[in-house]
Amino acid sequence: MLSTMQDAPLTIGRILAHGATFHGRSTVATWDGEKAVAVGFAEVGARAAAPLLPDVLWYARWDKRASTDGYGALSRGLWTTHQRVHQFVGNTKETHGGVTVNIDRNAVDAPVALVH
Repeated sequence: MLSTMQDAPLTIGRILAHGATFHGRSTVATWDGEKAVAVGFAEVGARAAAPLLPDVLWYARWDKRASTDGYGALSRGLWTTHQRVHQFVGNTKETHGGVTVNIDRNAVDAPVALVH
């Protein structure tokens, strides 16, 4: 007798991939953040298959090391082309010109703004 168990867990991504494969020309309603839109199932499946990683990684680890290397906690293969900002000191008080302020310190190897 054949098992009814699947070879891999059934995830939303696998459901959408199946729909894109077998119903790719069908239209589905989805939400674009502002309004409902009609989109082909193939496009929905392609969006679901895309990696969900951010373009730039900003992380906080208050270890007083001004580096963006990730300390082994971040894969060396991810965010490698000027895509990391590390907050290495936080909530520290400094006095400048007689005024004390609460600041953070960051090591930056990424764009902080894109101007178009």
